Amino acid sequence: MKYFARLIPGSAGVPTGNFLLALALLALVFACACAPHHHASDDDSSPTADDDDNDNDDSSPGDDDDDNDDNDFAWTPVTGEFPSLTGVWGTAHNDVFAVGDGIIHYDGVVWRSMSVQFDKRLNAIWGTSSSNVFAVGGMPEQEAGGILHYDGLSWTVLDTLPFPFVGIWGASFTDIYAVGSAAGGNTDSVWIFRFDGSGWSLVYYSFADVPLSIWGANAADLYVGTESRYILRGSGLFWKRAAGPFSCYVNGFWGASSSDVFAVGDNINDRTDCIIHYDGLSWTATQPDEFLGLTTVWGSSAADVFVSGCQPNESGGAMIHYDGSSWSTMTGGRFPCLNGIWGSGPGDVFAVGVDDSGAGAILHYGPPD
Repeated sequence: MKYFARLIPGSAGVPTGNFLLALALLALVFACACAPHHHASDDDSSPTADDDDNDNDDSSPGDDDDDNDDNDFAWTPVTGEFPSLTGVWGTAHNDVFAVGDGIIHYDGVVWRSMSVQFDKRLNAIWGTSSSNVFAVGGMPEQEAGGILHYDGLSWTVLDTLPFPFVGIWGASFTDIYAVGSAAGGNTDSVWIFRFDGSGWSLVYYSFADVPLSIWGANAADLYVGTESRYILRGSGLFWKRAAGPFSCYVNGFWGASSSDVFAVGDNINDRTDCIIHYDGLSWTATQPDEFLGLTTVWGSSAADVFVSGCQPNESGGAMIHYDGSSWSTMTGGRFPCLNGIWGSGPGDVFAVGVDDSGAGAILHYGPPD
Protein backbone atom coordinates (compact mmCIF):
# COMPACT_ATOMS: atom_id res chain seq x y z
CA MET A 1 0.00 0.00 0.00
CA LYS A 2 1.09 3.54 -0.65
CA TYR A 3 2.38 6.06 1.85
CA PHE A 4 0.57 9.38 2.47
CA ALA A 5 1.62 12.97 3.37
CA ARG A 6 0.43 16.45 4.32
CA LEU A 7 1.34 19.70 2.59
CA ILE A 8 1.22 23.30 3.79
CA PRO A 9 -0.06 26.28 1.76
CA GLY A 10 2.05 27.91 -0.94
CA SER A 11 4.08 31.06 -0.57
CA ALA A 12 2.62 34.54 -0.69
CA GLY A 13 2.00 35.90 -4.15
CA VAL A 14 1.13 32.48 -5.62
CA PRO A 15 -2.59 32.31 -6.48
CA THR A 16 -4.33 29.29 -5.05
CA GLY A 17 -7.88 28.03 -5.40
CA ASN A 18 -10.48 27.75 -2.68
CA PHE A 19 -12.31 24.52 -2.09
CA LEU A 20 -15.86 24.45 -0.80
CA LEU A 21 -16.70 21.05 0.57
CA ALA A 22 -20.36 20.32 1.16
CA LEU A 23 -22.23 17.07 1.54
CA ALA A 24 -23.66 17.51 -1.93
CA LEU A 25 -20.14 17.75 -3.41
CA LEU A 26 -21.62 19.46 -6.45
CA ALA A 27 -18.61 21.48 -7.44
CA LEU A 28 -15.00 21.74 -6.40
CA VAL A 29 -12.58 23.85 -8.37
CA PHE A 30 -9.29 25.46 -7.65
CA ALA A 31 -7.11 27.59 -9.87
CA CYS A 32 -3.60 26.71 -10.90
CA ALA A 33 -1.11 29.55 -11.16
CA CYS A 34 1.67 27.55 -12.80
CA ALA A 35 2.65 28.22 -16.42
CA PRO A 36 2.81 25.46 -19.02
CA HIS A 37 5.77 25.31 -18.76
CA HIS A 38 21.08 2.78 -23.71
CA HIS A 39 21.93 1.41 -23.68
CA ALA A 40 21.60 0.20 -27.26
CA SER A 41 22.78 -3.13 -28.52
CA ASP A 42 24.89 -3.60 -31.63
CA ASP A 43 23.00 -6.49 -33.15
CA ASP A 44 21.22 -8.63 -30.52
CA SER A 45 17.52 -7.75 -30.57
CA SER A 46 16.14 -10.26 -28.07
CA PRO A 47 15.43 -8.93 -24.56
CA THR A 48 14.99 -12.46 -23.25
CA ALA A 49 18.49 -13.90 -23.24
CA ASP A 50 22.12 -12.79 -23.52
CA ASP A 51 24.21 -14.22 -26.33
CA ASP A 52 27.29 -14.89 -24.13
CA ASP A 53 29.63 -14.07 -27.00
CA ASN A 54 31.44 -11.26 -25.15
CA ASP A 55 30.95 -8.86 -28.04
CA ASN A 56 29.43 -5.90 -26.16
CA ASP A 57 26.03 -6.33 -27.78
CA ASP A 58 24.01 -7.91 -24.96
CA SER A 59 20.68 -6.06 -24.69
CA SER A 60 18.98 -8.22 -22.07
CA PRO A 61 18.02 -6.73 -18.72
CA GLY A 62 18.17 -10.23 -17.26
CA ASP A 63 21.27 -12.15 -16.23
CA ASP A 64 24.46 -10.74 -17.72
CA ASP A 65 27.09 -12.77 -19.57
CA ASP A 66 29.83 -12.24 -16.96
CA ASP A 67 32.26 -10.79 -19.46
CA ASN A 68 32.46 -7.47 -17.59
CA ASP A 69 31.65 -5.46 -20.69
CA ASP A 70 29.58 -2.29 -20.63
CA ASN A 71 26.35 -4.18 -21.18
CA ASP A 72 26.38 -6.39 -18.08
CA PHE A 73 23.29 -5.08 -16.28
CA ALA A 74 23.04 -5.12 -12.48
CA TRP A 75 21.18 -3.47 -9.60
CA THR A 76 23.53 -1.21 -7.65
CA PRO A 77 22.69 0.68 -4.42
CA VAL A 78 23.28 4.43 -4.65
CA THR A 79 25.37 5.68 -1.75
CA GLY A 80 24.23 8.70 0.19
CA GLU A 81 21.78 9.90 2.81
CA PHE A 82 18.23 10.27 1.50
CA PRO A 83 14.78 10.84 2.99
CA SER A 84 12.38 7.89 2.85
CA LEU A 85 11.10 7.72 -0.72
CA THR A 86 7.76 6.73 -2.24
CA GLY A 87 7.94 7.64 -5.93
CA VAL A 88 10.30 8.47 -8.80
CA TRP A 89 9.94 10.06 -12.24
CA GLY A 90 12.23 11.78 -14.72
CA THR A 91 12.78 12.99 -18.26
CA ALA A 92 16.24 11.45 -18.83
CA HIS A 93 19.12 9.76 -17.03
CA ASN A 94 20.42 13.16 -15.91
CA ASP A 95 17.04 14.58 -14.86
CA VAL A 96 15.34 12.37 -12.24
CA PHE A 97 13.07 13.43 -9.36
CA ALA A 98 12.22 11.32 -6.30
CA VAL A 99 9.67 12.17 -3.60
CA GLY A 100 8.77 11.04 -0.11
CA ASP A 101 9.72 12.89 3.05
CA GLY A 102 11.18 15.55 0.78
CA ILE A 103 12.11 15.94 -2.87
CA ILE A 104 15.50 15.11 -4.34
CA HIS A 105 16.86 15.50 -7.87
CA TYR A 106 19.53 13.65 -9.84
CA ASP A 107 21.51 15.53 -12.49
CA GLY A 108 23.38 12.51 -13.80
CA VAL A 109 26.19 12.93 -11.26
CA VAL A 110 24.74 13.49 -7.77
CA TRP A 111 21.40 13.53 -5.96
CA ARG A 112 20.56 16.85 -4.27
CA SER A 113 17.74 17.95 -1.97
CA MET A 114 15.28 20.47 -3.41
CA SER A 115 13.73 23.28 -1.40
CA VAL A 116 9.98 22.77 -0.85
CA GLN A 117 7.46 24.39 1.50
CA PHE A 118 5.69 21.40 3.04
CA ASP A 119 6.21 19.35 6.16
CA LYS A 120 4.88 15.86 5.46
CA ARG A 121 5.19 13.06 2.96
CA LEU A 122 4.63 13.16 -0.79
CA ASN A 123 3.27 10.05 -2.47
CA ALA A 124 3.72 10.39 -6.22
CA ILE A 125 5.36 12.51 -8.91
CA TRP A 126 4.75 13.02 -12.64
CA GLY A 127 5.46 15.67 -15.25
CA THR A 128 5.58 16.62 -18.89
CA SER A 129 9.07 18.15 -18.87
CA SER A 130 11.87 19.20 -16.53
CA SER A 131 10.11 22.56 -16.08
CA ASN A 132 6.59 21.21 -15.52
CA VAL A 133 6.50 18.63 -12.74
CA PHE A 134 3.71 17.83 -10.30
CA ALA A 135 3.91 16.04 -6.94
CA VAL A 136 1.01 15.00 -4.72
CA GLY A 137 0.77 13.97 -1.11
CA GLY A 138 -1.05 13.81 2.18
CA MET A 139 -1.73 11.42 5.06
CA PRO A 140 -5.18 10.36 6.28
CA GLU A 141 -4.29 10.88 9.94
CA GLN A 142 -3.38 14.51 9.25
CA GLU A 143 -6.60 14.98 7.26
CA ALA A 144 -4.91 17.17 4.68
CA GLY A 145 -3.15 16.89 1.36
CA GLY A 146 -2.14 18.92 -1.64
CA ILE A 147 -0.58 19.27 -5.07
CA LEU A 148 2.82 20.87 -5.74
CA HIS A 149 4.21 22.20 -9.01
CA TYR A 150 7.79 22.72 -10.20
CA ASP A 151 8.42 25.23 -12.99
CA GLY A 152 12.10 24.46 -13.49
CA LEU A 153 13.16 26.97 -10.83
CA SER A 154 11.15 26.35 -7.67
CA TRP A 155 8.40 24.25 -6.11
CA THR A 156 5.05 25.86 -5.26
CA VAL A 157 2.18 24.41 -3.25
CA LEU A 158 -0.84 25.05 -5.43
CA ASP A 159 -3.45 24.32 -2.78
CA THR A 160 -4.36 22.06 0.12
CA LEU A 161 -7.45 19.95 0.70
CA PRO A 162 -8.79 18.10 3.72
CA PHE A 163 -7.78 14.72 2.35
CA PRO A 164 -4.62 13.15 0.88
CA PHE A 165 -3.68 12.63 -2.75
CA VAL A 166 -2.11 9.27 -3.61
CA GLY A 167 -1.41 9.46 -7.34
CA ILE A 168 -1.08 11.67 -10.40
CA TRP A 169 -0.85 11.03 -14.13
CA GLY A 170 -1.41 13.07 -17.28
CA ALA A 171 -1.49 12.87 -21.05
CA SER A 172 -0.32 16.47 -21.53
CA PHE A 173 -0.05 19.79 -19.70
CA THR A 174 -3.74 20.44 -20.33
CA ASP A 175 -4.96 16.98 -19.33
CA ILE A 176 -3.75 15.82 -15.89
CA TYR A 177 -5.51 13.71 -13.26
CA ALA A 178 -4.89 13.47 -9.52
CA VAL A 179 -6.64 11.00 -7.22
CA GLY A 180 -7.18 11.28 -3.49
CA SER A 181 -9.26 9.98 -0.61
CA ALA A 182 -10.69 10.95 2.74
CA ALA A 183 -9.67 7.52 3.99
CA GLY A 184 -10.47 6.15 7.40
CA GLY A 185 -13.53 5.07 9.33
CA ASN A 186 -16.78 5.68 7.47
CA THR A 187 -15.28 8.36 5.24
CA ASP A 188 -13.64 6.09 2.67
CA SER A 189 -13.92 7.79 -0.71
CA VAL A 190 -12.41 8.24 -4.14
CA TRP A 191 -11.92 11.77 -5.46
CA ILE A 192 -10.57 12.28 -8.99
CA PHE A 193 -9.56 15.78 -10.11
CA ARG A 194 -8.65 16.89 -13.61
CA PHE A 195 -6.44 19.82 -14.65
CA ASP A 196 -7.33 21.39 -18.03
CA GLY A 197 -4.42 23.80 -18.29
CA SER A 198 -5.98 26.58 -16.24
CA GLY A 199 -7.51 24.98 -13.17
CA TRP A 200 -8.46 21.78 -11.36
CA SER A 201 -12.01 20.45 -11.13
CA LEU A 202 -13.62 17.45 -9.47
CA VAL A 203 -14.67 14.96 -12.17
CA TYR A 204 -15.55 11.89 -10.08
CA TYR A 205 -16.21 10.90 -6.49
CA SER A 206 -17.48 7.83 -4.69
CA PHE A 207 -17.90 6.93 -1.03
CA ALA A 208 -17.50 3.23 -1.63
CA ASP A 209 -13.74 2.84 -1.91
CA VAL A 210 -10.20 4.10 -1.30
CA PRO A 211 -7.82 4.76 -4.23
CA LEU A 212 -4.22 3.57 -4.26
CA SER A 213 -2.89 4.43 -7.73
CA ILE A 214 -3.63 6.04 -11.09
CA TRP A 215 -2.14 5.56 -14.55
CA GLY A 216 -3.24 6.11 -18.12
CA ALA A 217 -2.58 4.49 -21.47
CA ASN A 218 -3.70 7.73 -23.17
CA ALA A 219 -5.95 10.73 -22.55
CA ALA A 220 -9.13 8.68 -23.05
CA ASP A 221 -8.11 5.55 -21.13
CA LEU A 222 -7.11 5.86 -17.45
CA TYR A 223 -7.04 3.32 -14.61
CA VAL A 224 -7.42 3.72 -10.83
CA GLY A 225 -6.52 0.91 -8.43
CA THR A 226 -8.42 0.60 -5.15
CA GLU A 227 -8.38 -1.01 -1.72
CA SER A 228 -11.63 -2.82 -2.53
CA ARG A 229 -9.56 -4.72 -5.16
CA TYR A 230 -11.39 -3.23 -8.10
CA ILE A 231 -10.00 -1.31 -11.06
CA LEU A 232 -11.79 1.86 -12.13
CA ARG A 233 -11.45 2.84 -15.77
CA GLY A 234 -12.44 6.01 -17.59
CA SER A 235 -11.59 9.64 -18.34
CA GLY A 236 -13.19 13.03 -17.93
CA LEU A 237 -16.53 12.71 -16.14
CA PHE A 238 -17.06 9.06 -17.06
CA TRP A 239 -15.66 6.33 -14.78
CA LYS A 240 -16.78 2.80 -13.98
CA ARG A 241 -15.57 -0.39 -12.36
CA ALA A 242 -13.84 -2.24 -15.17
CA ALA A 243 -12.46 -5.30 -13.39
CA GLY A 244 -12.41 -7.08 -10.05
CA PRO A 245 -12.67 -7.84 -7.31
CA PHE A 246 -9.23 -9.43 -7.29
CA SER A 247 -7.59 -11.11 -4.31
CA CYS A 248 -5.23 -8.14 -3.78
CA TYR A 249 -5.24 -4.39 -3.42
CA VAL A 250 -4.35 -2.75 -6.75
CA ASN A 251 -1.22 -0.73 -5.91
CA GLY A 252 0.21 0.23 -9.30
CA PHE A 253 -0.10 0.20 -13.09
CA TRP A 254 2.03 0.36 -16.19
CA GLY A 255 1.29 -0.57 -19.77
CA ALA A 256 2.77 -0.61 -23.24
CA SER A 257 -0.65 0.22 -24.74
CA SER A 258 -4.38 0.08 -24.00
CA SER A 259 -4.31 -3.60 -24.88
CA ASP A 260 -1.21 -4.49 -22.85
CA VAL A 261 -1.58 -3.25 -19.27
CA PHE A 262 -0.01 -4.61 -16.08
CA ALA A 263 -1.35 -4.02 -12.57
CA VAL A 264 0.23 -5.26 -9.34
CA GLY A 265 -0.90 -5.54 -5.75
CA ASP A 266 -0.74 -7.44 -2.51
CA ASN A 267 -2.88 -8.66 0.34
CA ILE A 268 -0.88 -8.80 3.53
CA ASN A 269 -3.72 -10.48 5.42
CA ASP A 270 -3.51 -13.72 3.45
CA ARG A 271 0.06 -13.11 2.23
CA THR A 272 -0.69 -13.15 -1.46
CA ASP A 273 0.44 -11.03 -4.41
CA CYS A 274 -1.25 -10.34 -7.71
CA ILE A 275 0.18 -9.60 -11.13
CA ILE A 276 -2.78 -8.68 -13.29
CA HIS A 277 -2.58 -8.37 -17.07
CA TYR A 278 -5.05 -6.85 -19.52
CA ASP A 279 -4.81 -7.92 -23.15
CA GLY A 280 -7.47 -5.60 -24.52
CA LEU A 281 -10.26 -8.11 -23.92
CA SER A 282 -9.95 -9.49 -20.39
CA TRP A 283 -8.01 -9.17 -17.14
CA THR A 284 -6.03 -12.18 -15.94
CA ALA A 285 -4.51 -12.39 -12.45
CA THR A 286 -1.61 -14.63 -11.49
CA GLN A 287 0.23 -15.06 -8.20
CA PRO A 288 4.00 -15.39 -7.67
CA ASP A 289 5.18 -18.52 -5.89
CA GLU A 290 6.17 -16.53 -2.80
CA PHE A 291 4.74 -13.48 -1.07
CA LEU A 292 6.69 -10.36 -2.10
CA GLY A 293 4.36 -7.51 -1.11
CA LEU A 294 4.15 -6.07 -4.65
CA THR A 295 3.65 -2.31 -4.79
CA THR A 296 4.90 -0.87 -8.07
CA VAL A 297 5.48 -1.69 -11.76
CA TRP A 298 7.27 -0.01 -14.67
CA GLY A 299 8.51 -1.13 -18.05
CA SER A 300 10.44 0.14 -21.04
CA SER A 301 8.49 -2.16 -23.38
CA ALA A 302 6.08 -5.09 -23.34
CA ALA A 303 9.11 -7.39 -23.12
CA ASP A 304 10.92 -5.48 -20.36
CA VAL A 305 8.77 -5.01 -17.25
CA PHE A 306 9.97 -4.58 -13.66
CA VAL A 307 7.83 -5.24 -10.57
CA SER A 308 8.95 -4.65 -6.99
CA GLY A 309 7.60 -4.57 -3.50
CA CYS A 310 8.33 -5.10 0.15
CA GLN A 311 7.79 -7.35 3.15
CA PRO A 312 8.45 -4.95 6.06
CA ASN A 313 10.31 -6.48 8.99
CA GLU A 314 10.73 -9.73 7.09
CA SER A 315 12.92 -10.39 4.07
CA GLY A 316 12.91 -6.82 2.76
CA GLY A 317 12.11 -6.02 -0.83
CA ALA A 318 12.24 -7.96 -4.06
CA MET A 319 12.47 -7.28 -7.79
CA ILE A 320 11.06 -9.50 -10.52
CA HIS A 321 11.34 -9.06 -14.28
CA TYR A 322 9.15 -9.98 -17.25
CA ASP A 323 10.88 -10.65 -20.57
CA GLY A 324 7.75 -10.94 -22.68
CA SER A 325 7.14 -14.60 -21.93
CA SER A 326 7.90 -15.34 -18.27
CA TRP A 327 8.65 -13.74 -14.88
CA SER A 328 11.92 -14.28 -13.01
CA THR A 329 13.32 -13.08 -9.70
CA MET A 330 16.23 -10.69 -10.15
CA THR A 331 19.41 -10.96 -8.12
CA GLY A 332 21.20 -8.13 -6.39
CA GLY A 333 21.49 -8.99 -2.74
CA ARG A 334 18.87 -8.05 -0.19
CA PHE A 335 16.70 -5.31 -1.65
CA PRO A 336 15.25 -2.51 0.50
CA CYS A 337 11.50 -1.92 0.60
CA LEU A 338 10.78 -0.45 -2.84
CA ASN A 339 7.88 1.89 -3.55
CA GLY A 340 8.57 3.32 -7.00
CA ILE A 341 10.31 2.49 -10.30
CA TRP A 342 11.10 4.63 -13.33
CA GLY A 343 13.67 4.42 -16.10
CA SER A 344 14.83 6.24 -19.20
CA GLY A 345 15.31 2.92 -21.01
CA PRO A 346 15.97 -0.81 -20.52
CA GLY A 347 19.51 -0.26 -19.25
CA ASP A 348 18.80 2.77 -17.07
CA VAL A 349 16.23 2.14 -14.32
CA PHE A 350 15.84 3.72 -10.88
CA ALA A 351 14.00 2.16 -7.92
CA VAL A 352 13.36 4.05 -4.68
CA GLY A 353 12.14 3.10 -1.24
CA VAL A 354 13.11 2.70 2.40
CA ASP A 355 15.81 0.62 4.06
CA ASP A 356 15.61 -1.29 7.35
CA SER A 357 16.49 1.82 9.36
CA GLY A 358 13.71 3.90 7.80
CA ALA A 359 16.11 5.97 5.70
CA GLY A 360 15.65 6.44 1.99
CA ALA A 361 17.14 3.97 -0.47
CA ILE A 362 17.88 4.29 -4.19
CA LEU A 363 18.91 1.52 -6.57
CA HIS A 364 20.10 1.94 -10.14
CA TYR A 365 19.87 -0.73 -12.81
CA GLY A 366 22.43 -0.61 -15.58
CA PRO A 367 26.04 -1.44 -16.43
CA PRO A 368 28.32 -1.95 -13.43
CA ASP A 369 30.41 1.02 -12.31
